[in-house]
Amino acid sequence: MTILGHSYIRISFYSMAMTALLMMFLTQFDLHDSVELVSNYGHFFIIGLFAATIANATGAGGGIVFLPAFVLLGLSVPQALATSFAIQCFGMTSGTLTWLALARRESSKADHCWDQLNSVLWLTLPAAMCGLLLAQKTMPTPPFNVHYLFSIFSITIGLLMLYRLRLTDRIRSPSLKLSQKALIVLSSFIGGIITWWLSIGVGEILAIVLLMVGFNIRFSITVAVIVSAASVWLALPHYLNLADTINYKVLLFAAPAALFGGFIARHLAVAISAVRLKMALSLWITLSGLLYLLLPH
Repeated sequence: MTILGHSYIRISFYSMAMTALLMMFLTQFDLHDSVELVSNYGHFFIIGLFAATIANATGAGGGIVFLPAFVLLGLSVPQALATSFAIQCFGMTSGTLTWLALARRESSKADHCWDQLNSVLWLTLPAAMCGLLLAQKTMPTPPFNVHYLFSIFSITIGLLMLYRLRLTDRIRSPSLKLSQKALIVLSSFIGGIITWWLSIGVGEILAIVLLMVGFNIRFSITVAVIVSAASVWLALPHYLNLADTINYKVLLFAAPAALFGGFIARHLAVAISAVRLKMALSLWITLSGLLYLLLPH
């Protein structure tokens, strides 16, 4: 997996992403409308940068910013959800490649904290994909008020993580018991379901669970970002086949910012201590729970 952190992979992705955005602009918009577009949609660049930086620095999805912001700025809930998925395909992939670059560099120096990256991804990715596809096919809309449930969950876990800040960060990967592996798989599956409904969920849940079973903060965030990226890519084709869901004008401004936010997020996270990063993650998860109460339901 760390081969994806190689510089030529990252350069290729950024080149293709910017080319795709440029082609979208040239084929769907008139150059004469550029000033009007910037005037009406330029603020989405700031939203995209903020959301992607926070999401990729903590492992929690950017949808927690996108959804309420987009709804408040006039998008319908389906449009906000679809556009959030599309933007995160740019931002979370950028973050994934940047975190994998760190894993590649540190694992080459015999840093044993990355020993179980592939094995944990084999536990998390299939389970998250199955959860998302199951929800997409059988429960396209949540059968209960998931907003309140997720808000309460986020606030509770965020506060619990604040309490656990006194624990020292692990240097080596823990030896997982069967029960811990089952917990990781179950958490990924449930997270995949929630992600289909809300465009976030699996990254936040995984970051928490991996920390609680003993992985260090960098490892936990890396896995959370990777699984989040895979989840939004899996969800995107559904919305590409639906008319008038993705707002391409919003995407045009937020996606380049998300690319940049995904790139700088890991550098920001590494620049601060593990304790401060844990505090930032726990505070963000708590805040995300409070923000979700503002969403229409």
